[in-house]
Amino acid sequence: MIWPEQRLSRIARLRVSNVDKLAHAGEIPVRLCNYVDVYKNDAITDDLGFMHATASSAQIASFRLTAGDTVFTKDSETADDIGVPAYVAEAGGDLVCGYHLAIATPDPTVVDPRFLFWAMSSRRVRDQWTVLAAGVTRVGLRSDDLGKAGIPVPPIEEQRRIADFLDTETVRLDSLVTTRSEQSTRVSERAQAVLDVTLGGLDASYGSLALRRELRAIQQGASPQCESRPAGPGEPGVLKLSAVNSGQYLEDENKALPEGVTGDRRYEVQSGDLLMSRANTPERVGDVALVRATRPGLLLPDLIYRLTLARPSDAEFVAIALRSTRVRALLSVTARGTSQSMVKLRGEDIAALPIPAAPQVERARAARAVREAEEAAHSLTNRISVGEALLRERRQALITAAVTRQFDATTASTAKL
Repeated sequence: MIWPEQRLSRIARLRVSNVDKLAHAGEIPVRLCNYVDVYKNDAITDDLGFMHATASSAQIASFRLTAGDTVFTKDSETADDIGVPAYVAEAGGDLVCGYHLAIATPDPTVVDPRFLFWAMSSRRVRDQWTVLAAGVTRVGLRSDDLGKAGIPVPPIEEQRRIADFLDTETVRLDSLVTTRSEQSTRVSERAQAVLDVTLGGLDASYGSLALRRELRAIQQGASPQCESRPAGPGEPGVLKLSAVNSGQYLEDENKALPEGVTGDRRYEVQSGDLLMSRANTPERVGDVALVRATRPGLLLPDLIYRLTLARPSDAEFVAIALRSTRVRALLSVTARGTSQSMVKLRGEDIAALPIPAAPQVERARAARAVREAEEAAHSLTNRISVGEALLRERRQALITAAVTRQFDATTASTAKL
């Protein structure tokens, strides 16, 4: 039997922030805790490097964060991302909650602040947020629904014991996840080193030429209004920017077109296409992927280019050349934009990129060597990722079991679970 539950609104004061990331004249400078800070961190601390913005004195009074608060996401692109919490462990006086977030300040006579965070992290509560979320292109929680989630409320001393247990055990599991992630990074770095050495050798032997000498066309897609869900079997869809990811084409990263809309078939993705992201962060802009196979009906968005080569058989080699560390550095400094969170590439920027002027037989040999190294790396990183996912599932199950009385957290340890 689970602990008795109370609605969140009965045990915490809830506020929905309206502070945006823009600087407004006459307002007070503040540090802004935004969506990404919460989504990527269990704990909000003063060393996270927050965005700078401004807020009115009334907004600061309403939305200033204090230690013991739980901040959580109130809207996102998918319902699964609703209600992601972060515990405010440290907060200077100028730290303010940003837009797309809500604050829960617990009543300490009823609920321990750390226990509230862990309860809101549990699958039991997160599933309630998913059901309550509403919307089409973006889903979120209405103000009236924020307080409806049922929170388990054991005796306060038991709450503290559960929070102490989870504080300790999740750190141990997080350390194992970090180790797996570091292993994956090292494997990827080794594959990148093979690519760079191979391309560097061709450059030294044959020199380089501008990509424009290999190009026939650069085509930009279009981004019509789409639904928030992926396209189902046989449905048309538009690729998301994330469909081009670290040299891989991910066809499942798409959004369905509304019923009855087929889109412009000139932009349909085909096997053999060479795709490049037109806009992204400086570190990710110009990411490239060769489409080895794809389902029909998926269209290019306006943030992805299709590069058509004079010799389509060179597509794999050109894709590899455009992922070299040398070219990636050029892309980062060439991209234009007023915001460092999103910069863009022009067609002429891409046409000027250097690639080795090697003969086709050497290009084919280089492409094969890099492909074999990357396939071996992908196989290993996939196995590491499976282990990492299992650890994350175990962590989530542990949290849910602890706050819903499925075991006695006072005497339990993860070694026994």
